[in-house]
Amino acid sequence: MKYFMCSLAAVLMLMTSQIVEGGSGWLIFHEKSFRGKVIDAETKEPIEGAVVVVQYHINMLGPTGMHTTLADVQEALTDHKGEFFIPSKTMMINPLSVGDETSFLVWKPGYKRKDIWGGYFFAKEPGSVENRPAHTEKGLELKPMKLGLVELDKFKTCEERLHGMPSPVGDLDNKQPKLIRVINEERKHLGLEGELKIKEGK
Repeated sequence: MKYFMCSLAAVLMLMTSQIVEGGSGWLIFHEKSFRGKVIDAETKEPIEGAVVVVQYHINMLGPTGMHTTLADVQEALTDHKGEFFIPSKTMMINPLSVGDETSFLVWKPGYKRKDIWGGYFFAKEPGSVENRPAHTEKGLELKPMKLGLVELDKFKTCEERLHGMPSPVGDLDNKQPKLIRVINEERKHLGLEGELKIKEGK
């Protein structure tokens, strides 16, 4: 019994040490909270009502090797200041998997969607400047990057709006009611028939 308790304590300590970094961990996936700000790329004015869908990925071992899969999502809408907040996420994951990178979908009807990989982008106060690796003509260099500030470009035509409309992420429709509501508002604005329905999911 003493040996079992010591082993259990060692495993728990190992798991705890594994979830310090965002998205990492075995058995337990943990990602920190995120905050950011969405603005118009031309006017620099805040965009209210933009949808931010955070996608949590895990790297899972399957018959053909390791592959990345979507484990869960969370979503938020920007407020009148263009700001949003996503709370931290902790969940149990498959024993044959480990946490992978987190990605973000940012969209507002009338604007081009933006896809962002890497939780570091929203890890600090919006507008924080930090040197990050960037690909340049000289190779990989550290360049200043403004974190947490997303600039969306406006579409110029209805045709662009029609083809630029996103779909719900993965098969987790029931966890994306805000995105589906905004998509349906855009469909109605563009004169499209029918609405997206929220499918039952996990």
